Amino acid sequence: ARPWVDSGKVQLRTLLVGVIKPESPATAAAILASKDPAKTWQEYESSGGKLKLNVPANVSTEQMKVLSANEKLMDDLGANVTPAIYYMSKENTLQQAVGLPDQKTLNIIMGNK
Repeated sequence: ARPWVDSGKVQLRTLLVGVIKPESPATAAAILASKDPAKTWQEYESSGGKLKLNVPANVSTEQMKVLSANEKLMDDLGANVTPAIYYMSKENTLQQAVGLPDQKTLNIIMGNK
């Protein structure tokens, strides 16, 4: 998605949820608590999950509220896997794509087709 974002044609919003593994909430909390969460998340993803994070022993109440709100939104929108991608179609209707999209689907999501 980077070329579309860099061109200014697409805006991305990432909402972290802690639902994949038992350690996911703590991992998401560590990213949220970092000095630059967007940069930390990008570096963590780029490392394939190998980046060493400052994982808290316990997730703070504030971070848990954020993660819970994100998970509730995910549930409310019917997503049961990550990533869940939401976008507006050319007909201006909300669409959902779950899982990692292939190139054809990504082009549709980004408005190329």
